[in-house]
Amino acid sequence: MQMLDIPCMVVHNNELYHSWNLVQLDGHWYHVDVYADVGEGGYAAFNLPDAIRLQQQTWDTSFFPAADALTYNVAWRNRQDVSDVYTVPDALRKAMDDGTGAFALAFTCPVDGGTQELVEQMIASVNQALMQYTLPDLPDMIREWNWMPEQDGYEAVLTVFYHYGEDTPEETDPSEEAVRKQADEALQNAFGDLFYLSLYDSYYWDYEGYAG
Repeated sequence: MQMLDIPCMVVHNNELYHSWNLVQLDGHWYHVDVYADVGEGGYAAFNLPDAIRLQQQTWDTSFFPAADALTYNVAWRNRQDVSDVYTVPDALRKAMDDGTGAFALAFTCPVDGGTQELVEQMIASVNQALMQYTLPDLPDMIREWNWMPEQDGYEAVLTVFYHYGEDTPEETDPSEEAVRKQADEALQNAFGDLFYLSLYDSYYWDYEGYAG
């Protein structure tokens, strides 16, 4: 960075086991941790303000200049406005379909502790499904999500970072798939009125319908 005449500082965390850069762009400082993003994707440690970085690491904030801008933060540049908490799943899906690794949910509606908890539960539910099912061209998990205080008139901002793995799903041998399907049919014939059974998943089924 210094060779490019970009002001840059090296920051060590308080435990002294990790370091990263503090970079100045257009007069504002940003945290850049290239090492943390290697192989991870999503820019979860790239051009961060203190508000996000402090949820990942701690350092001597009294010594280093404050990083308080979002202009060049990737998640902020990919932000989606959220006017209703129940549109959060649609926003998560849109980012996934667009292949966006880093994005922010910028809430224009009131956000209190209960709202934050509900949003985090929805994100955790999506994250659990992503980790359980390996689907091509989709993230394999949500690497992290971080709340930020009010920004530019928004009630709250939540940055979200998808993780895209390099592994591809293993192809299933057709003969093995046929055996598994026949076994599933046998299980369903015997227990279908009580359970949904599969060699991979089992769900309780009550007589009113699917119970999970």
